[in-house]
Amino acid sequence: MKKHLLLIALLFVYGTKVYSQVTLANVVNQYYTPDNTAPLDAHLDVINGNNSAVDISIIRTIEAKTPTHDELFCFGLYCYLPGTDTSLYLTTINPGSTESTFKPEISPNNTDGYDRMHYRIFDYNNPSDSVGVTIEFFINVTQGLVENSNDSYLKFKNQVNNFAAFNYKLLTTSGNARIDIHNMLGSKMNSIPLNEKQGTKIVTTNDLSNGIYLVSLVINNKTSHSYRMVVNHQSN
Repeated sequence: MKKHLLLIALLFVYGTKVYSQVTLANVVNQYYTPDNTAPLDAHLDVINGNNSAVDISIIRTIEAKTPTHDELFCFGLYCYLPGTDTSLYLTTINPGSTESTFKPEISPNNTDGYDRMHYRIFDYNNPSDSVGVTIEFFINVTQGLVENSNDSYLKFKNQVNNFAAFNYKLLTTSGNARIDIHNMLGSKMNSIPLNEKQGTKIVTTNDLSNGIYLVSLVINNKTSHSYRMVVNHQSN
């Protein structure tokens, strides 16, 4: 009898998730900017597919953040200061209507980096009617690797296993050029000096845990290029 009751309970719980009537539209999961001085905004629409009005609340979870960055989000008539993890006011969406005011934002404060936020949007009166979305912000972390013969560059496979091969070129030989590797909390994990104008550096990643890292080409103490690197020790 207990097994049957458990099965019924599981069907009820998962059923409410499958038939959630609060949905999202116009979702973009990754945002990029070369400018570390201006805020980077994300936008999406929240749709109420119910036959009655819903009072929407939002819970924000920080999954990764550059320490010097500030995060906030706006929804309805209100914006919530950095560090706020739950919307303090409810926003009502009428049946069949769309609310387009949800705006997560990152202020980089003159610092390159990477941030990943998860937002759970739900009906306050029926929390099982919910939907989640993860949004990544890349501040001066380019989406691709474009080589320009008239510029310095850094090239490598974005997903690595036990080592990474960094191909680089500098405009001039510099005694103060390096490749820095940071984790998503902003801690420097490695720094590789570059003494030649052009070449390849083979670097072990055995001491790095699986996850996402920020790799930067730094010339004269100024970041020239930054890219995302994924370490996966289970990959071939």
